[in-house]
Amino acid sequence: MNKKISFLPLTLLAVFLISGCSFQSIRQTVSAKDVYTITLTKSSANIVTKEGEITSKNTTIDMLLKAANIPFQSVERGGAEIITELDGVLSTASKRWNLYINNQKKDIVKLSDTQIKMEDKIEWKYEQQ
Repeated sequence: MNKKISFLPLTLLAVFLISGCSFQSIRQTVSAKDVYTITLTKSSANIVTKEGEITSKNTTIDMLLKAANIPFQSVERGGAEIITELDGVLSTASKRWNLYINNQKKDIVKLSDTQIKMEDKIEWKYEQQ
């Protein structure tokens, strides 16, 4: 009985490894997403926390609201963007939505210009004007 041994598969593997290729280089790279947390304080008894995943390193408040699926409406008045509705709660003559970043109230010029970092504490409070 005459058995022939084929070295072709071993030869191809050796060429593949010697050429600097590896099996790991074939894997697809998935971009990392940062998870941001946003708190909505509608009243002392109604506090909601939501999360949004964002891949951009230049994250803004409007991007976070969209990523966390928080519906909002805004208007521009006097060069500033004013939130008129946030998560189904309308601003009124006596109460409005105020943004706090790291426990400091922020005046918003534009949501798309207000940069945030992942470690920031983001809170919207529905407060008396």
